This record gives sequence, C-alpha cells and structure tokens, in this order.
Amino acid sequence: MTDKKLKKMLKDERFNALPSESIKQEIKRELFGAPSVSSVQNNQESHGAISQQNRKSKVSTSKAGKSGKRNLRFVFATVTSCVVVVAILFSVLFFLPIQDKPVSDTYLSIDINPSIEIVADSSDIVKEARALNADATLLLYGENLVGMTLEDAATRVVTLAVELGYIDASATDNEVSLLAINDSTTKEQSLQSALQMKLQQYFGSNNITCSLNMKSNNAKTNQAALLGVSLGKMELIKEVRAKQSNISSTAAKNMSVKELNELLQNYDEATLAQVQTQLENAGATALIQYRENLNAKQQHLEDIEDYADRISIKLNEIEKNEAELSELASLIDEFNSDFPSYAYTGANDNLEAIAIHFGDAVTNATNEVENALDNLSSHLFTFKNMWKGSHDEYNNNDNNSNGNSGNGNRP
Repeated sequence: MTDKKLKKMLKDERFNALPSESIKQEIKRELFGAPSVSSVQNNQESHGAISQQNRKSKVSTSKAGKSGKRNLRFVFATVTSCVVVVAILFSVLFFLPIQDKPVSDTYLSIDINPSIEIVADSSDIVKEARALNADATLLLYGENLVGMTLEDAATRVVTLAVELGYIDASATDNEVSLLAINDSTTKEQSLQSALQMKLQQYFGSNNITCSLNMKSNNAKTNQAALLGVSLGKMELIKEVRAKQSNISSTAAKNMSVKELNELLQNYDEATLAQVQTQLENAGATALIQYRENLNAKQQHLEDIEDYADRISIKLNEIEKNEAELSELASLIDEFNSDFPSYAYTGANDNLEAIAIHFGDAVTNATNEVENALDNLSSHLFTFKNMWKGSHDEYNNNDNNSNGNSGNGNRP
C-alpha cells in the first residue's frame, strides 16, 4: 500500500470516528451559543489526527463541561438575585420614611452658652425651664418662663443673652443653636420653622448679626426611621454618642430627652444648686423688695380690673332708679375704701364720669405694674452683670467642659 493511499484511509477513518455535526452543534450551543459556519470550519482545520478513543473522551469531557456550565449558571443566577435583593433593601432603607406619632410635650434646647432646656405642653405653653450649666443658672435667675408660649420663651432667653453679653450685638460671629424634640416629626418641624422665623425677626429688628443653627436639619431621616425616633431626638442621640461612644444607639433611644441633655452638657446638679444659692444670698434683700413690690402691684391690678368689670355691668344694666343707683353707690364706696389712691369722688349718678374714672384706674394700675417690672428687671440686669464679672470661674469651667456651640461672648 502506498503512502498516499494509507494517509487517505487514515483520514477517512478519522472523520468516521468524530461525532456527527448535529451533536457538535448541540454541545456548542449549550456552552457558547450558536457558532458561525466559519468557526466550525476553523475548528475542523485546527485539529490534527486523533484516535477514536480520544474523540470519545472529548465527547465525555464536553458533557461534563455542559453540566459544569449549568452549575455556574445556577450560582450566577443565585448571586445576582442576592445582589438585587440587597440593592432593593438598601434603596428602601435609604428612603425609609419616619412613621409620624401623636403630638407630645416638646423639649426645646437653646445653646448659646448658656445652655437651657424648655419643656412645653402639646399647646406650646411652657411648663418648665431649667438651666443646664452655670451661665444658664445666672441667665434664668429671677425669670419665670412658665406660661409663655414656646416662641416667646425662646425670644426672652435670647433677649437676656444679649443683655448679659452672651450674644454681642456688635459682633458678627454670634450663633444660637436650637433643637426642638417632639414625638411627632410633623410637629417638630413646624415648631422649628416657627422658632427660626421668630428669632430671625428679633435679630433683624435689633440689628444683631447672629446665625441660627437648627440642629435637627443635620439628622438623617433613614437613621431616625430605623431607630423609631424623631429627627430631633436622632440628632441629640448622635451628639451624645459622639461624646460618649460607649452608649449604644438602642440604649440612647430608651433614655429620656432630659437624661440625654444631662449627658451632653455634663450636667452637675450640685454645682448648679451652689450657684443658685450664691445668687440668692448675694441679691436676696434687694430682690425680695423688688419682687414684693411687683407682686403687690400685680394684685392691685387684678382687683381693680375686677371692680371695673362689676361697675361696667352695673352701668350697662342701670335704669337710674333709686334702688340701682344705691347699689352702684355702695360698690363705689367699697372700691374707694380698698383703693383710696384711686377713689372716685364725683356724683354717683354721673354714669359717664364713673365709666371714664374706672377705665383710667385700670390703665394707671397697669402702668404701675409695668414700672415695677421694669425696676425689677433693671436691678436684675445690674446684679447679674456684677455677679457674672466676679465669678468667671464658672463661665470658664462651662466653656471648657461643655463645648457649647455659642461664642460665649463676655460684656
């Protein structure tokens, strides 16, 4: 047999041993998708002569590859699904809305150094105010914020800070930080906007440059939602944990706002009680006199208003008969006895003159109350500034320990 015939025979045997074209195409489709005609031809030309056993081995290997590929596809699909789920969860958590709650008491923290905590009821009427550091004890000394609206109380605190030099009217770097906390995020945000507007009006009308730091704007909605707290409390928790990292978010969530404020400000009740006692001892005699005078004037005003109301009712109902004029005269005599300095000495049947006199009496009594209040405020202002100047150790300790956001200006 010639070499040429032998090669031809081997070549024919080689092609007879290969899988059929349909089998090859099925395997390639499973592994790589449908191949082009040119790729099939190139594949055939690149192969040398192999034995029938090798071809069978290759078919077996191809089947194993097919199974492995299916496993890889399953793994890839599983991983892809997990990634998608994680992405969806991340998106949901990132944009998770805060579940609003019913309106509760509001806690308003005002931080200038001094640092003050005000508590108001659901109608925004102040029911408690307390100093969180020594400067605040001085600022609030002799003041009563209870009964004011939250906006008026905040304005009063800022006004006192200006009077005592904690806010320098001539400076440009003043800052007041406010944090309103309410279970209801809607209420919280509403109060924050109202307070910001009120204080901006105050500073504008008094030509004072002061930036307002509305601290709940710094809180992240998704964090508050996950923890189940309002934006305001979330910001307070964040500030506390920045100072005391050993406190977990869950532990901080379960603390009251008062407890968190005390941690944030390094609240020392004993020290503040000592400051309060020193203030009372230093200004007790004069302040008692001013306060007693003010209280007396306020009581006079209430009584005079009561008389004026009763006489007004008589004047509206009177028909100038003898019995009713007698009742009116008795009421006037009673008033003259209680308030001789405001006594009515005109004719008891001159109804117009009586009405004018008692209207003037209420006005004069009101003016006396305002004068007494001005005298008390003036004395407090003088006393506080004198006391403050001689007790800088408290002010310096507060600035060093509390790290308050205000500039802590001194007069």
